[in-house]
Amino acid sequence: MTDKYGMHHEGLKYSNRTFRNSYRWLAILGTPIATLPLFSCSKIVANMLEKPPPSRADAYDGHETDGEFRPDVTPEDDLSDLDTTSSEIHYEVIAACYDMAAVGISCDPPRDCPNGIKGCEEKCDDNDSYNGDGCDPACFFETKVCTLARPFSKPADIVVEGSIAYVADAGDHTIKKIDISGEQVSVLAGFPGEGGYQNGQGSTARFYSPSGIEILHLSSGTTANNYLIVSDSANNRIRKVDISTGEVTDLAGNGVNGSVDGICQEARFNSPAGLATDGNSIFVADRENDSVRRIVKPLGADCTVETIPSAGNINKPVGITYDPENNHLYVASSKNYVIVQINLDSTSSTAIVAGTLNSQGTFYEPAGIDFNGTVLIVADMESDLIREIEVTNNYRVTTLAGGDNIESCVDSEISGNSATFHKPTCVAFDKSIPEGPFRVFICDDGCGSIRIIK
Repeated sequence: MTDKYGMHHEGLKYSNRTFRNSYRWLAILGTPIATLPLFSCSKIVANMLEKPPPSRADAYDGHETDGEFRPDVTPEDDLSDLDTTSSEIHYEVIAACYDMAAVGISCDPPRDCPNGIKGCEEKCDDNDSYNGDGCDPACFFETKVCTLARPFSKPADIVVEGSIAYVADAGDHTIKKIDISGEQVSVLAGFPGEGGYQNGQGSTARFYSPSGIEILHLSSGTTANNYLIVSDSANNRIRKVDISTGEVTDLAGNGVNGSVDGICQEARFNSPAGLATDGNSIFVADRENDSVRRIVKPLGADCTVETIPSAGNINKPVGITYDPENNHLYVASSKNYVIVQINLDSTSSTAIVAGTLNSQGTFYEPAGIDFNGTVLIVADMESDLIREIEVTNNYRVTTLAGGDNIESCVDSEISGNSATFHKPTCVAFDKSIPEGPFRVFICDDGCGSIRIIK
């Protein structure tokens, strides 16, 4: 591709904002850009400006972050002297992390848990008293945490299908594809570091802080349509991305913030975040409107948006997930620290099922949430914890992984409480594993990585 100064970028994976700005400075100064080697160009500008690259706004609560890419680092590396003027991002995908998480358990012959009460699929005492009850999430395997892919700028949400994962990277305004088996990361849509609004294919499209992502499989006549649905948060729009072509188009929202129901293209959102689907409609956590919205007939000419009543229980919702068996939604209401259930069969009645309203005792800004038919998993962002909620056990809450308010990026093959996170923002089950030990994908904002819990 060619930028507005005539520079040809073919062969570059992509460049960050600091490097692109060097073209503008050199053009202003009249320097013959084409005669300068790329390395010298970036270094000259870095020395000339003598200031750090600009920060990006946090996609969730407005606090400032460095927003820079962190290539070729381990979780324990000191990032203070990292050269962010590099023109190329080197991703690391560790397929062994995914494979480790797929280790199964054996119940043959059946055994009791150490407490002598339940079989191997139940909780049991493994001499780990971290959660206060001496129980691990299952009897005969430990909770393990590993880093699957890095670096990401500000991973906000993820959706997984088999060995492919799609990430809404809010920090550099792109939708990225992780090919786990091929150990590759590519940009499906958007251009890294270039926030804006534009429909188009692949790198010609623009997003601004995409913060939610979901897969929607719909059939129109004899044609199967596979789309990624994206909450384009700062553009106040819901966009759709054709998975096969990378073509980006608008689905709902006119770009003006507000709360207006009706025809999809005329509706208004205010910083939409997490997404869920029942296979037909799309549900949106409309963060700044403190509400949940439903997009009906999303691919139809008569597509409409409606607001689901919430009885005032929702305050800055971030994550949302759907329970198909009971036709319920579960919403992570971040600013009043609770998980809210919405019963879609009962005129959308709501109930707080976990956490204490307006108290940080159980959760501290829950963000991402997902459901696998048995348990809810929650990214408790400000506590730096991953929590588990047993839906069939009176919504009992335990800590699956992480150290309370310990902000670091440590993996562990020993137990979940030996691992640490730094502002986890999203969770997603790998639903290709129907039973037994589950695999959960985590967006770790502060670590700039995608991690897996088994």
